[in-house]
Amino acid sequence: LGQRRRGLAVFAQRRRPLHGWLALPLARFYTACGNQEKALERLRDALRLSPSLRRRVAVSNDFDQLRASPAFRRLIGRNASLSHLEP
Repeated sequence: LGQRRRGLAVFAQRRRPLHGWLALPLARFYTACGNQEKALERLRDALRLSPSLRRRVAVSNDFDQLRASPAFRRLIGRNASLSHLEP
């Protein structure tokens, strides 16, 4: 896990726009590290670039730490309550 975290941290330092497929793992990384602000930023990027990820994020237990956040609920919309469903 240490190498994975270091690798994701390198990607997190990128200054170029992110693709949705890269922003989502970064959001997971920041969530796991307890950095809610950065996690929500990356989730915003992921959903802006790949709106089809919204349902996956809504049901993923990777984001359970964020689920109570009003910002997370705004990002996901009504689907924020679907966490009991399979991705």
